[in-house]
Amino acid sequence: MKQLTLKGSFAVSGKGLHSGLQINAVFNPAPENTGYKFHRTDLEGEPVIDAIAENVVDTRRGTVIGNRKGDVVSTIEHAMAALYAAGVDNCMIDVNGPELPILDGSAIEYVDKIEAVGLVEQNADKEHERHSKRHPENLHFSKENSGEYHEGVEQNRAGERHVSRPEQFDKPIHNVKNPKFNYSLKCPISWG
Repeated sequence: MKQLTLKGSFAVSGKGLHSGLQINAVFNPAPENTGYKFHRTDLEGEPVIDAIAENVVDTRRGTVIGNRKGDVVSTIEHAMAALYAAGVDNCMIDVNGPELPILDGSAIEYVDKIEAVGLVEQNADKEHERHSKRHPENLHFSKENSGEYHEGVEQNRAGERHVSRPEQFDKPIHNVKNPKFNYSLKCPISWG
């Protein structure tokens, strides 16, 4: 299985949830083996921060990654989930502030924009290719929720990845008591 990047760039803009700043972020194609990187265009020297577990510096009010100098980017989890679910391996994200915009509070705008620009296959193999070949049939991870809804991730040989997560709210929304939503994301994948 080959690495993938975006076919073109896309932008998102909006308020930062924690900073209140107007934030602009541009998601760009990136060379093979780049991974996900955040480029802080608003800081002197325009530092680049790798989106890797070792760079997580806080998780109290969102995922915050940073470098040794103290430069950070927060509220990255929805963008990272959308990129990963779509199969994107390499992406450079230019951001002009300390966090990504909250948008509508979900990953849907990222998903829509990734689908709109499309993906391009690169020459390098995915690092985790050997692991995906171990599962010749459907692969499903699930957590039951009150018997009615479940959340999980499923990959199948038909080339689809389904991510589902239920939401239930204690307060009425538009006069509906205890509304429940179940949403899923279907992304193309390829099996080696």
